Amino acid sequence: MKSSSGSYIVLFIALLLAGAAWADSTQKMRDHETNRANFNKGLATLVQLRDTQQSSEINSDSEWIIAEALSIEEAVEPVSITIAKDIIQEAADEREAMEAAEVAEETETEAKEPQAVSSATLYSSKLGHPSPNPLEQLDKHALQKALLRPLEFGEMSLGFEPPDWTEPLRDIKADSMVADLTTGETVLNDNVHLRLGSMLFESDSFRYSETEGHYQAQGQVRVYQHESELTADSLTYTTPEQELVERSFILEPGPDEGSFAKRRLSMGRLLAENLHVVEPTRELYADYVDYDFAKECGELHNARGLATVFYYEAAYIQINSHEDAVIKDAWLTTCPRPNPHYRIHVKELTLKGAEEVTLRKARLYLGRVKTPFYIPFFRSGEDSPYTLDYDGGRRAELGYFANVGTQFEITPEISAGPRIMPTEKEGVGLGGDLYYDFMNKPTSPLYRSKGEIHGLHTTSDRGYGLLRHRWEYDKDLVLRMEAEQWSDEDFYKDFFYEDYRNRTEPRTFADIRYRTEDFIAAGTARVNTHGWINEAEQLPEVAFHLIERPLAENFYVSYDTLTGYNRRKWLDQEGARSLHIARLTYDWEPAKSLNITPFYEAAGAWYHRTLEGSEDATRFSNHMGVTAQTRMHKIYPGALSFSGFKHVLEPSVTYSYRTSPTLASQKTPFYDSYDNVYGRSRIETKINNVIYGRDAETNDVWQVARLTLYQGNDFWNEVRKADDYEFEVDIRPRSWWGFQLIGEKHNVRGFIVPDDAPPLYKRWFYQGYERLFDRSFNHEAEYCKAMNADFSRLLTQVYYDKTPLGGKVSGRLGFAYTDTRGEIYNQEILYGMGYKLSDTWAIGFEHIYNIKDNYMRNQTYEIRHAFDCLETALRFRDRESGFDVNVEVSLVAFPGNTIRF
Repeated sequence: MKSSSGSYIVLFIALLLAGAAWADSTQKMRDHETNRANFNKGLATLVQLRDTQQSSEINSDSEWIIAEALSIEEAVEPVSITIAKDIIQEAADEREAMEAAEVAEETETEAKEPQAVSSATLYSSKLGHPSPNPLEQLDKHALQKALLRPLEFGEMSLGFEPPDWTEPLRDIKADSMVADLTTGETVLNDNVHLRLGSMLFESDSFRYSETEGHYQAQGQVRVYQHESELTADSLTYTTPEQELVERSFILEPGPDEGSFAKRRLSMGRLLAENLHVVEPTRELYADYVDYDFAKECGELHNARGLATVFYYEAAYIQINSHEDAVIKDAWLTTCPRPNPHYRIHVKELTLKGAEEVTLRKARLYLGRVKTPFYIPFFRSGEDSPYTLDYDGGRRAELGYFANVGTQFEITPEISAGPRIMPTEKEGVGLGGDLYYDFMNKPTSPLYRSKGEIHGLHTTSDRGYGLLRHRWEYDKDLVLRMEAEQWSDEDFYKDFFYEDYRNRTEPRTFADIRYRTEDFIAAGTARVNTHGWINEAEQLPEVAFHLIERPLAENFYVSYDTLTGYNRRKWLDQEGARSLHIARLTYDWEPAKSLNITPFYEAAGAWYHRTLEGSEDATRFSNHMGVTAQTRMHKIYPGALSFSGFKHVLEPSVTYSYRTSPTLASQKTPFYDSYDNVYGRSRIETKINNVIYGRDAETNDVWQVARLTLYQGNDFWNEVRKADDYEFEVDIRPRSWWGFQLIGEKHNVRGFIVPDDAPPLYKRWFYQGYERLFDRSFNHEAEYCKAMNADFSRLLTQVYYDKTPLGGKVSGRLGFAYTDTRGEIYNQEILYGMGYKLSDTWAIGFEHIYNIKDNYMRNQTYEIRHAFDCLETALRFRDRESGFDVNVEVSLVAFPGNTIRF
């Protein structure tokens, strides 16, 4: 009798404590990626500096190794060194080091016509480095999963694990055990103790009914496994009828006895009182739990605990499915204190599926103080985070201001609300915001659509309006529409300066795009509703792109075509246009160490109107060339606290020749880069030297040094010859400090006056106006000046930032220089420093000084204080347009959103 009861105890313990979510493949299984996996994602933010790239061991071989030739996808024309605007950025945001002992197989960007690169801006490092926010990389459904699956334990080896069903029950102890042969009931009383594998179970009493499939444990129920623990006053579990279990095997072969018992134990109903579960991923308390594992539904009363980084309380949780629940009277925070610095009270929180979160009557509490920050209704879709929309302070152009918006539910798919923005200098702004999402409502005519509408108008007659709409038929066919109107060129900059720095000019367009593995088809309509934007209009334009594909052995072909009606208002150009470009490439590998790629490109175009008149014209041109490149690497022994180095050398050379087009460039309307076609013979060379090093102590691998050289020279050019020289130096002896130097020089040989250029007296006037007022007179003057311009550029910086590794100091010193047509446009020095006074306080400053004109262009000072769950910053900024003061409060539970004053 002991043996019989013991086997059922094994199944009971496995179910209750570890196998609650266990099911065979035919049963709908719960996701094994639970809150521990989500917590690990958050934790990755905290330990990212300790993560190392996977790489082979660096050996002492000192011979040059010739890498295998690149494939056709990799062997393309070299390009000039791309110097992006953010090339000099925070040291903590440096690109990840590539693997040190693997030859990187990066794909070079296909060569385009060398163009001047816009001047980069230097930014100093952040003034204070608070604790990294683990929510930034956290699956936002972590809290949802923790609440909806109250007894689905953590990831394997991190929380409770399903036991080995074949193991016998061990260490069975109890003061008494009684088995009733008539009813099939077994009772163990007083000091019940047993073990299954690594799982230990204890209780005051344990009762099992074989006939009813009923289990009950009462009195100081405790279960231990690894770092996890479960306690309860009582646990009751009832298995379903055998007929219900048999139906779950309807599409499977007949199960054996063990499989049937296991399935039955995973489909029962659990009742628990005063349940407490502690795992590395979460902690759960509940006064009462009633959960049906087969239906994945139930309820929890007075639940509280920790899910990943969320501390929560809920008076009642009604679980309707594994992705659907209603949570009432809930509190959420990330502050671990008994009296948290802040918390969010939600009257009702609804979770539907994996995409929708609905909050009703949410209010922010700071300590014990109930704030006026009140959100009657808020919905969050798959791509939308939780938001608190309060902003205020002082801006140079506005003076003191406040910006407050809220949302109300109109329908479950639509929320809207008013916005008010009183300012000191620009009057009062009134507007509103509307969000809609019909992606999951098939009955709506807007099914598979979502978007947003924003508007603001002030009493000083300034404002803007914005509409964004997206419709997805499926993942391949997508329609995007956007319409935006500003009252003036500076409106968005004056009212929303922080957002303005990271966005484009206002655009109005509609674009539908269909993508497959073989081609991309698109149709675009774009209009320009602002007189100060030079963007060409498409009224409309359709495009087809045949993605490069094999034609024969080692031969590859691609094809692009665009047809539409275009207009460029400020140049008074408009007309229909049709372009066709076909490219044939041959992938030739004469030796393992060398890849040679000849190519031929034929381009044809039709314009219904040229610059000379209203007659139509055609243009044909041929472009041909060859690219040769290889890759080599060499291993060196370690030195200077490095265990080894690897030097990678990547030289390449391209010669290209384009015949003179049948339509001269001076007669061709210019709408975009497709129209910039002229005869040219050019050679381009590029050599990339990269040294990787492995730290002897931590085994971290990063790019220790890089030197990139580029040179492009025209042998012949029917418009104007150009010579380009670029270099980039990046030295990073340690992961927290380094040096960067970037230089570029572009020379134009010869001078061209295009046929559409203004008369000589106008050009003289434009030049005089620019010298006097330091700006172009109009768009025509800017266009004429840009036709012929040499320029030089130099950017450099030294940076240091060890605060992520426990240091206290961060700083940088940089210099920027730009010379165009012999005139210095930019000659500035930047210096900034941050100091971490303690774990909670940091200070810093940043200055940008204009050497050319001898004045301080921008200066910023900041004091930052971090609490357990939020961070505050007081920032003073003096810039050319005026003085700003900002107070910023960042709530850890809502990453990416800030209450600013």
